[in-house]
Amino acid sequence: MNDNTAYRDLQEIIPGLEGFVMDREKADGGFGATPKLPATVEDTYHGLRIISAISGITGSSLWRETTQKDSLRAFLAGYMQGDLELGPRGIFQLLWCMKSCGILPENSTCHAILQRRVLHDCRRENLYFSIRATVEIIDREPGILETACSTGAGRPFSGILRLRMMDVYIDRQLNQHRIPPRQASEWFAACQNPDGGFGFMPGTTSYIENCHYGLAALAMLGSRPANSPACWQFIMGCRTKSGGFSRNSNAAPFLDATWHATRSLLFLNHS
Repeated sequence: MNDNTAYRDLQEIIPGLEGFVMDREKADGGFGATPKLPATVEDTYHGLRIISAISGITGSSLWRETTQKDSLRAFLAGYMQGDLELGPRGIFQLLWCMKSCGILPENSTCHAILQRRVLHDCRRENLYFSIRATVEIIDREPGILETACSTGAGRPFSGILRLRMMDVYIDRQLNQHRIPPRQASEWFAACQNPDGGFGFMPGTTSYIENCHYGLAALAMLGSRPANSPACWQFIMGCRTKSGGFSRNSNAAPFLDATWHATRSLLFLNHS
């Protein structure tokens, strides 16, 4: 959906997005799920991802101004002083935020964290976030990671969309070439429903996060959704008066759903 109308629609939602995110910024650093809840790593990650997308589109100084705040840096650095009781997703999100703020620990420390907290258990999600951290944050090739983990590749394509997206990412990053692109593309495309959204698997209810994961997987496979305009309409139908987005048209808006919506619209605008 790469046309002037789509890009104009994207530009028009940015003021609402910015207001929604900044309403959740905390004076003592980080972002919270609502204006009244305390900051968390997860919400801070989603808030910063949205701000990064906004600044990338508009060229505003919001990203630079936000990531240079001492309160945000102190909030993030505080997690490194404890026992880092975060799961694989949380560790990736923390390291991504720290890099964005210019306070990422040295590579050896990052690798030690990944080995101690993530790769000791080589499940799919652990390997996925370790590879993402290595490639996107530490800027190294993923070959240094343990690659003997089972990724689910090679089986008939079925299961949960988010997990199969992880399989595709791992397969591509490690150059395993075990997932047939055509078969995978057809399965992800079949997860799109008549309402334009994507379900957890073919024939299940649409949610905004599945749109993000499905579009990401299709992009990695060099493919696109069967009906991009309908997907755009589903996502825009999840937009609320607050400027943020919800999981579907009947839910409350949160930062994670708003990030999934923002990233999905960016995917569609370039497909």
